[in-house]
Amino acid sequence: WSRYHEGLDVSMFDMFQTRAEMLPWFFLAQTFLLEGEVPILDLLGIVFGHVYHYGRSVGIGKAPGFVRDWYENGEGALAERMRGEYKKVGSDFELQ
Repeated sequence: WSRYHEGLDVSMFDMFQTRAEMLPWFFLAQTFLLEGEVPILDLLGIVFGHVYHYGRSVGIGKAPGFVRDWYENGEGALAERMRGEYKKVGSDFELQ
């Protein structure tokens, strides 16, 4: 989220103003300062977020062609069910 909304000002608890790209680091610091533990999961989230963003920007990580073809043109109960389920939640994953 933070990479797609770079430059956006985000208010945290109406006390701090930060930019969207710094939000994961803010949460990392919050975990460390308020919970007193090493924020391993926050660091993993930052690492995997960067890997995901890089993969999306260079075009890797897409479903193979035969899977996309099956989803778009496939017949049968499973293909119909998959398309129906995606229609319910598909708008949740679109960028605005």
